[in-house]
Amino acid sequence: MRCYSRLSLQAPRRREGTFAFRRSVISQRLVRDERGTIAVMFGAAASFLLLAAGGAVDVGRIYGANQRLQSALDAAVIAAARGILIENLTAPDSIQANVRTMLVENLKVAMSVPITLDVSVEERAVEALASVQLDTPILALAGIRSMKTNVRSRASIAETNLEVSLVVDTTGSMKINGHVGNVTSALSDLINDLEPLAPKIAMVPFSEMVNIGPAYQSSWIDLDGRSPTHGVMFDETSGPVIHHNLFSSMGIEWGNCVEMRAQPYDVTDDPPVSSNPSTLFVPFFGPAVLPFANYLKAGYQNIRGVGVVRDRTRYIPSNRASITDPGHPGDFYTPNANCNRNPIIPLTTDYGQIRSRIASLDFDGGTNIPSGLSWGWHVLSPGEPFAQGAAYGTLDTRKVLVLLTDGQNDMKVEANGFGMFYDRRMGQSGTSWIAMTPLVDARMDLLCKNIKASGVGIYIISYALGDTAETAKQKARMDKCASSPESHFDAENPAELRRALVNIVRSVTPITLER
Repeated sequence: MRCYSRLSLQAPRRREGTFAFRRSVISQRLVRDERGTIAVMFGAAASFLLLAAGGAVDVGRIYGANQRLQSALDAAVIAAARGILIENLTAPDSIQANVRTMLVENLKVAMSVPITLDVSVEERAVEALASVQLDTPILALAGIRSMKTNVRSRASIAETNLEVSLVVDTTGSMKINGHVGNVTSALSDLINDLEPLAPKIAMVPFSEMVNIGPAYQSSWIDLDGRSPTHGVMFDETSGPVIHHNLFSSMGIEWGNCVEMRAQPYDVTDDPPVSSNPSTLFVPFFGPAVLPFANYLKAGYQNIRGVGVVRDRTRYIPSNRASITDPGHPGDFYTPNANCNRNPIIPLTTDYGQIRSRIASLDFDGGTNIPSGLSWGWHVLSPGEPFAQGAAYGTLDTRKVLVLLTDGQNDMKVEANGFGMFYDRRMGQSGTSWIAMTPLVDARMDLLCKNIKASGVGIYIISYALGDTAETAKQKARMDKCASSPESHFDAENPAELRRALVNIVRSVTPITLER
């Protein structure tokens, strides 16, 4: 064989062409064989790639199922924990049943395979483990017939003190548009929902201004006319005009409404201090504005020279006349004109008092949202004017302001919490009171920013505003005022109003979620 090999490899030169021909044929066959090998290899690779791609589809299904299961379980344990807190559920069997019911309800469309669920209940917590086994039809080709996914959720009831300031629009539009019954019913339901959380609740009805109630402290009321905005609507007087004294000289009881403080304190929570008169609150005194006011029918004739410059009526003791028509004691056209007749209720746990106030709300007047917001903030404050609130930044306390309104800032010719147009307290120009509105809007924007910066959460319900270019601007402003756009609810009907309030209660419920 060794020789044969040698002969074969060392063939005579004359046969070289034949050998070359045979080598060419063999080479071609080898080439054909190599193409077949590559095809086999390509087929194997393609099968692997198809399996990998199909496996990715299976894995994607598992991941999607995991996400749906996690979301459903989160919602189920939160609902169960809320049942412990609000409905006072204590039986473990009932709580476990609630988790199962909620989980099935959430997944009845999203997932149709058996779910293994294990629920444990503690005094102030609910924990659940859920797992599901899903078929993997493509990975089954590689021997992986199914995959299991597990999720865990734990909802704990935090030891949190809740302070809620309920700022309610009690303007005339609520009555004119027939909203009173729906609003008061929804507010009553809100108190019922909040009560199991044992919060402190304050109520701040507002219209063009806020009524601070009879229990005010003289230390934070400007009784001496020292505030820079005190008496600015009066001309031609030799000395300061003190609103409180005017009420006394006229024999009229002050209605307990106050003006907005001088800037910049109209949008801050700085406590009122005697050493800084700008921080004090000025008792509201509404001057007659011709031709709207008629003090003859209201019971008093206090006008000397009707055609006064800028329609300002001068109320000084020497001008007081006798009552000419006691049969019309009036309210709208007296110095308490536009004063909200619903006093503030400071933070309290007397929910019966809150319910009684809701049932007796009087709706009248125009809209000055900053007045409601500012006092909604003050009642949550740890300092004066009311000082019932916990200190800002207290770890176990959450402060929340809920604003319900059906309108937008609407400045009119008559006096309001920002005074009168002609006082130009807002820096406005022109000859129309309409110029005040955008300036008041700007103060509200800054007020919202400052409230949130103090750590107070803001929830807003815009009720039955409709859908116009003007209301769209208002809703956008409320989106920015609220703690987040999701904290502003656009409720156009009673059902949406009720749903918005329920969502707010859920949001403020002190439940933490762990996974």
